Amino acid sequence: MSRIRKEADLATAAKTREAKAEAHVRVRRARAADMAKVIALDARITELPKPDYWTDVFRRYGKQRLNERFFLVAESRADKSNTQLLGFIIGIWAEGFEKLQIVPLLIITPLTFLGGTFYSIGVLPPLWQKIALLNPVVYLISGFRWSFFEVADVSHGISVGMTLLFLVACLATVWWMFRTGYKLKK
Repeated sequence: MSRIRKEADLATAAKTREAKAEAHVRVRRARAADMAKVIALDARITELPKPDYWTDVFRRYGKQRLNERFFLVAESRADKSNTQLLGFIIGIWAEGFEKLQIVPLLIITPLTFLGGTFYSIGVLPPLWQKIALLNPVVYLISGFRWSFFEVADVSHGISVGMTLLFLVACLATVWWMFRTGYKLKK
């Protein structure tokens, strides 16, 4: 029994270390020394090592000058601050498990599928293109698409601006919740 307990304690400690590592974010330009970690992470996730691919990506984008595309690495948790704030807001708002699942099921999932994740919004009729621009996911996807292919549905500057606007809206909502004690005080 003690061996099982020790293994459980080790697993818990490892998860705690991972959670602490995810508490800080730093995005920076990739260095040649990062390539071994990038290759190992990709191989672990995809179960298909592609060292030549990543070496080529670094060669093309890792040493670019300003105003050109470049290769970034995220140490710890890359783009989670917006979604973590939204999750925090939903967690305070929800009164139970059922209400907690409404937002991801009925709002986040449709926005993702209707946000140009699997297609360019340019293939939509003009009216639906305008409607799609109301979807915040369009700006996230468009920014990622531009960073990989230099093709986007909206300007990458607008994508960054809208993402920052969403972040500010989430921060303002959290600030308001703390200031008013919304569902925090009885």
